[in-house]
Amino acid sequence: MSEKWNNMVQQLTADKKKLSLLVCMLALGLLLWGRFLLNKVPRTAVAEPSVVAAAAVLPAPSEADASLAPRRAVQVDLYRTLDRNVFDLDTRGYALAPRPESETQVTEKSGPKPVDENEHARVIREAARALTLQTTMLGDRPRAVINGQVLYPGDKFRGFVLSSVHARHVILERDGVQVQLEM
Repeated sequence: MSEKWNNMVQQLTADKKKLSLLVCMLALGLLLWGRFLLNKVPRTAVAEPSVVAAAAVLPAPSEADASLAPRRAVQVDLYRTLDRNVFDLDTRGYALAPRPESETQVTEKSGPKPVDENEHARVIREAARALTLQTTMLGDRPRAVINGQVLYPGDKFRGFVLSSVHARHVILERDGVQVQLEM
């Protein structure tokens, strides 16, 4: 049996950190266990019986005392319902930013149509490079923001018709040629 004790003591003393942690935990356990064994646990906040009795015997305020410090009743009317939506953005404090004239007066003139179909598709793709897809929104009414303008499927923009809106791209059509515009 002494060999078992010797092995256990040797394992405990091999690592100083574990031994110090074990000693601290043992001391804390003994301290807490000793508190439970005490019959009279020290109390931190106890009122003096004479102060409690004196507070109960105080006389009620008389009419003379009431005239010295008159009390005023204040009535506050609370709103039962709000007349506005508090979560709605009030845009009266924000000025509208003027649009640049270059975007508002953009007009495209259709030039002579090329005879070759490949040339025709190339010209349309060149015109589509001027468009920038900024974002797409899917849902009941999908829409896309192209060059700062919100477009719905079927809307026309700079000669293109928005055919469909997808998560990261849109399909535009012009003169029978479909162009995929990506973000």
